[in-house]
Amino acid sequence: MKVVNDVQGSLELAVPLIVDKTTVYVKKNIRKFESPDTDDLYTWDEYQYDKDEFIMLLNTDKQKLEADLVYVAMMTGVDLNV
Repeated sequence: MKVVNDVQGSLELAVPLIVDKTTVYVKKNIRKFESPDTDDLYTWDEYQYDKDEFIMLLNTDKQKLEADLVYVAMMTGVDLNV
């Protein structure tokens, strides 16, 4: 993963997730860049992942969520059909 802070670009690029052939770009803290010289510029913090790295990250997050659901079910006695 590579982190690039304060990336600037157009509104079309200021979207939370972009996937291309080899890289996944996760953009956070997207905000309009206030400048007297331009009115269509945005800035954000960008996290760049290799596609395989991103897939592994999603799988890890999924496993954590499943474990949390099992824990909640055990603690509450509710059958969540996990």
